[in-house]
Amino acid sequence: MLSYAEVKALCAGDDRIKEKMDLEVELAKLRLLKSEYQSTQYQLEDRLLKRYPEQIKKKEAQIAGIKADQKTAEQHPKSENVFCGIEVFGKEYTDKKEAAKALLKAGMAFTNSNSEQIGAYRGFELHRSYNIASDEIQLEIQGQICYTFPFSKTDWVNLSKLDAVLDKLPEVLKEEKQKLDALRQQMYEAQKQLGQSFPQEEVLKEKTKRLKELAAELDMDSSTKTNSAEEIIKTGYHKQTENTPLKQLRFSHLRQKRAEIKAGMEY
Repeated sequence: MLSYAEVKALCAGDDRIKEKMDLEVELAKLRLLKSEYQSTQYQLEDRLLKRYPEQIKKKEAQIAGIKADQKTAEQHPKSENVFCGIEVFGKEYTDKKEAAKALLKAGMAFTNSNSEQIGAYRGFELHRSYNIASDEIQLEIQGQICYTFPFSKTDWVNLSKLDAVLDKLPEVLKEEKQKLDALRQQMYEAQKQLGQSFPQEEVLKEKTKRLKELAAELDMDSSTKTNSAEEIIKTGYHKQTENTPLKQLRFSHLRQKRAEIKAGMEY
């Protein structure tokens, strides 16, 4: 809000008032930008101290688990010509069609919402579970890591998915390593950005300094004009007294004498 002196200066066409108003708008924007920048710095610090280390540690553990599972799958390879066999509820099935039917039956005979083991395949435990969000029965391949997919009502599809998941472990491992590299790169970039000063800090300082100078100049001008006005009033009063005509002074003196004489006679 403009002061009385600034309103007068604005009415008088003082360019400093417009400059002051422009500076106030620019400074408000710069301070907002600085506040947002500082908030970003705090977020970077939090990520560097907690978020990135936790994510990297978790991703490293996941990669180690996938490597171990890949090794297990390689030690229990599938055969294109001969079915390697599957265990369902403690029974071993070597016939692929019978195995597919047994697996489907085990998956659909679902009575518990918790994950429970129903068999084993190629060195991995097989579990079934219920996904509340998708309202689906799921088949889980349990190794160092859990690999999940929905149960199919087509018996042979489930066996095919088991092999497909295990065959893709090298690809999954590659993707997770790329994600780990990305996390480390993000952490590196955050370290470079942390602690850097606000990019427009010098501009902010210069405009703040100029605004203070303008405010001081306008206050000084206002004080000078006020003092000048008081001097004009005082000077005008003295001049008015000094320039009072002699006849007016004499007339006032006679009126005073007459009043005194009249008062004496009445007494």
